[in-house]
Amino acid sequence: MAYRVFLSHATADKASALQIARCALEIGIEVYLFEWDPKPGAVVSDKLTQAIDAADTVVVLLTPTSQTSAYTHQEIGYAKKSKKLIVPIVLPGFDPKHLAMLTGREWVNFNPVRPDEGLVQLRTFLANKKNVKEEEQRRLAGLGAVILLVILGAAVSND
Repeated sequence: MAYRVFLSHATADKASALQIARCALEIGIEVYLFEWDPKPGAVVSDKLTQAIDAADTVVVLLTPTSQTSAYTHQEIGYAKKSKKLIVPIVLPGFDPKHLAMLTGREWVNFNPVRPDEGLVQLRTFLANKKNVKEEEQRRLAGLGAVILLVILGAAVSND
């Protein structure tokens, strides 16, 4: 099962969201962007909550535009209620008084003009999270194999 990120952002910040999405995709992480999931007639709130539920991490792009975006704030609230790891990405001009439920969290500074530093920090963090999940999956698969062998061994010895 792949490591998944839900990328919350205001529509006006699509260019920065795409930079961040490409960064995650380069290291094999699945990214959910609303723009990449057209489903005419679907209920938008249902689509978004299902995508957040399926994500391992919610990355929130915080900008002067998103600080007043109802969807961005509601996605943060839903992710927090769902106990998802939330990683704020803060762009220049974002007013920290709008952190609301994210107050006290560490964030990644991201400057779209010079994105390398922020992208490297985010890429390293997400790669580590992905590696931990993959290792947990390998351990579970190994444990499952051992349990299966024990069950099969018991079935054979009972015959």
